[in-house]
Amino acid sequence: MKPNLIRQGHLLRESEWEYVITHGSIVKAVVDWVLVALEGRGQVIIADSPQTDSDFEEIIRRNGLRDIVNSYKRQGFPVKLLGLREEQWLGANGVIRGKKKLPGDPEGYVTIDLGKDSAFRDYEKNGRFYGAYYDTHDTMQFHSQETGRHGYVVSRTCLNCDVFINLPKMKTHKKTGITLSMKNLVGICTHKNSLPHHSLGTPDAGGDEYPSSGLSQKALSIAARLFRESLLHLGPIVAPIARIAKRTIDGKLPEELRWVRSGNWYGNDTIWRTVVDLNRILLWFDGDGKPRSSPRRYLTIVDGIIAGEGEGPMEPDPKPVGLLFGGTNPVAVDAVGARLMGFDPYAIPMLTGALRQESFPIWDKELTLDDIIVHSFGLEGFEGRLGDIKHPGFGFVPSIGWRGHIEFRS
Repeated sequence: MKPNLIRQGHLLRESEWEYVITHGSIVKAVVDWVLVALEGRGQVIIADSPQTDSDFEEIIRRNGLRDIVNSYKRQGFPVKLLGLREEQWLGANGVIRGKKKLPGDPEGYVTIDLGKDSAFRDYEKNGRFYGAYYDTHDTMQFHSQETGRHGYVVSRTCLNCDVFINLPKMKTHKKTGITLSMKNLVGICTHKNSLPHHSLGTPDAGGDEYPSSGLSQKALSIAARLFRESLLHLGPIVAPIARIAKRTIDGKLPEELRWVRSGNWYGNDTIWRTVVDLNRILLWFDGDGKPRSSPRRYLTIVDGIIAGEGEGPMEPDPKPVGLLFGGTNPVAVDAVGARLMGFDPYAIPMLTGALRQESFPIWDKELTLDDIIVHSFGLEGFEGRLGDIKHPGFGFVPSIGWRGHIEFRS
């Protein structure tokens, strides 16, 4: 069972968390029904690999999961709660000053190389991949356009399960447009730097770091490269100076450049491939890294009670919607979720890219997103074939790099 436990709170409003992570009450309701269905067999494992600099203990204290799981244990129910990271990064303002070792996944990890089957097989950018932080050489050990290697370090606990229940939060996302079922699978990857987030450089240099190839963007790209290299080689020596410099530069940038960088825009052609690959791995691979004969049993239930809009996933504004929705296919659930948010599913590369995967498929190629059938309980006008639904959705504000490109127009 995989809730969204990305961070203990909003990046700027630290005490606010209800629209950032999955609420513990949602997890408890699902666990209760799973325990009934198990009829005394098996066990329930709740697990996630949060943002590298997040405090897992504070996350599960705030959303109630720690107390919920302890209550199950006192009653003798087989329910476990796992933080899957091997380390927590210690730092501030994007500058790492140290790392703390964590227990990690008790079942270990497996690296799965999709190679020519990866969604990166037809990638036309420069391949200078940027992962979770500034050591790009580490990311390139896992992903190389030259060798065709595209590997992901994945939790064995997740790949050994019989049934995977995805419990994401309903939010907008700076890099993927939305984060629902599919994007939540970033949390099954325990080595975050093995995940390409964008390609370095401006579009005319074969990158998708920025939407424009103007002088400002090129200067920022060069400055960012020098910043990364100094941190990588000098680390703690320059960290205090780097933090001050980063705050100063960020404060002087115009709003668009503050937000629309690092692949935070609709033209990011990198991150959607990473997300699609992770979903294919979850459904089609076992804990030994071998392909399964049939896809894993899967269910998504999305927490949209208090959702997040704007600059998600970690700096959204609250959007009270009061919805739960779900299904047994991640692409279908996310397409419906996009429409509920007021977005066009066909404007989201993560969804359209999923339709094109022939090996280890996560979608029936005989169908389109319009063919999804929606059953609604209490939401008038949002039922039937998705392509025929006229309901405008709930009018979520997109991240600034997606505005004008993602909105649904009937």
